[in-house]
Amino acid sequence: MAHISNSNLKDELKDTLIGDANYKNAANATNIDLVDSVYNTEVASLTFTSASRTQTFPALQVPASSIITEYGIIITSQSGRDNSTIGYRIGTTSGGEDLATTTTGGLQGGGTSIGAGTGSFSVAALTTAANGATSITATPGTIYRSAATNVFVQISASAGGFATGQASAYVTYVKL
Repeated sequence: MAHISNSNLKDELKDTLIGDANYKNAANATNIDLVDSVYNTEVASLTFTSASRTQTFPALQVPASSIITEYGIIITSQSGRDNSTIGYRIGTTSGGEDLATTTTGGLQGGGTSIGAGTGSFSVAALTTAANGATSITATPGTIYRSAATNVFVQISASAGGFATGQASAYVTYVKL
């Protein structure tokens, strides 16, 4: 099954409702509560299509009144590049770094390629198992999101660009 975002799932469920306006409104409210209570991971993937040093994932949506519990980045198809380190940024704007400590070389300490399965996560055991350089550390005071928040994940090579490859990033949260 293909991944579908929280908001897209809500829209899909809303489009399936049949009945008068009162029924649709009540059923839609129930569907929204259900999706918010069980759907707590947003995933974005990208294919490196240019020789750019920086690759930005599509925004990951975290609903209002949520606690972010985990971040993760993983290479899903080997990527070649000039000899360099690969770091990451996680923030509320594209290229921002307000949600997690920015780490140069955090995904990989150096080399000319990064293999599928290499990753960095906020769970240290996952980072170790995925041969990542350092774990992702949330910036203190940023895990509670009172308002709906777009989370942007970006990976960057210290030199040269990504010639090929694919990667995925995710954020996991608890909706209060």
